[in-house]
Amino acid sequence: MTAKSDDEQGFLSRWSHRKLDEPEAEAIEPEVEVKAELVDDNQDVDQVEPDEQDLPIWQQKDADPDMKKRALAALFKQPEFNERDGLNDYDEDYTSFPSLGNVVTKEMKRMLKLAEEKTRSDTDTALQQDESQQGGDDETPNVADKNNNNDEDNELA
Repeated sequence: MTAKSDDEQGFLSRWSHRKLDEPEAEAIEPEVEVKAELVDDNQDVDQVEPDEQDLPIWQQKDADPDMKKRALAALFKQPEFNERDGLNDYDEDYTSFPSLGNVVTKEMKRMLKLAEEKTRSDTDTALQQDESQQGGDDETPNVADKNNNNDEDNELA
């Protein structure tokens, strides 16, 4: 076998050789001084509160509410907190919807059909209950039959 030149070798094989030739970089740990806070053994770390003087006015417990409000207003007037990124869905006003005009959507038609079926089934059950309460009295004339008979008489005349 003959050794191939760099042009004849594929990109991945050249990359692999370069990767293997690189010396391993040693992880250098930066020296960091850790300042430990002196805490009593009886206190939890969560209970240690920062000094009130270090906190901004709007985070201090005993500050005047009006001062807190003004401090927060000043904070949010700063440019880095005042810009809208356009990614928030709630930035726009969704309380006023444009009218659809004469457009009836498919969902509107479906809901109308469901409402009609519900009222139709409610009236059917009410009619069935009325008929069962009457007990099948033959003495009461059927209004629908009477109207149909009149229509037939009118057509013959």
